[in-house]
Amino acid sequence: MSEQSYPEKVDITNCDKEPIHIIGKSQSHGVIVVCSRTDLKITQIGKNAEEFFGMPYHELLGEPISRLLGDTLSTGLLQSENHGETTEIMELEVSARKFVVIPHFSGP
Repeated sequence: MSEQSYPEKVDITNCDKEPIHIIGKSQSHGVIVVCSRTDLKITQIGKNAEEFFGMPYHELLGEPISRLLGDTLSTGLLQSENHGETTEIMELEVSARKFVVIPHFSGP
């Protein structure tokens, strides 16, 4: 995998080359949670998870996503993915905070 870096000067002539897809961070008002496609166990999660969910990221790694989303939503995600359906953006509450969840499935 080649390492890419930002151009020295970003302007209208090279803004399409900006590597926004490899920044490796979420915006400060969000947290990224990555799950296994087969069992929906959390395989990666932002270190800022505690700020959003009240639980340190290391306690959530390896746990089922249902710990955050609940059983109904988690099952719905798995069924949507298995049937090739598009999963819609949803709003939900975790630890008494409201979130907008944008599910995305990638890879084989």
